[in-house]
Amino acid sequence: MIVEALINLISGVLKLLFAWINLPQAPQEIKDAITTYIDLIFNNLNFVGFFIRPVTLKVVATAAIALYVFSRLYKVTIWIYHKLPISSN
Repeated sequence: MIVEALINLISGVLKLLFAWINLPQAPQEIKDAITTYIDLIFNNLNFVGFFIRPVTLKVVATAAIALYVFSRLYKVTIWIYHKLPISSN
């Protein structure tokens, strides 16, 4: 349920940002494969929970995504900063 809401939110934002691009619909086989994969992961969280608590997985996944995004954002910010015409007197 949460994953579906998140996917719907992301697709809504992407549609808003890229409405001017006309992309074809994804084939039903690909949609089914992705749904099966996601169901496989989330239906077996009890097995993973035997080794690692799900709360720990959420925190680690969030931290990993935040660090990845921060590093990319930092590189883009520094690139823009170097393009600014600033004198070094």
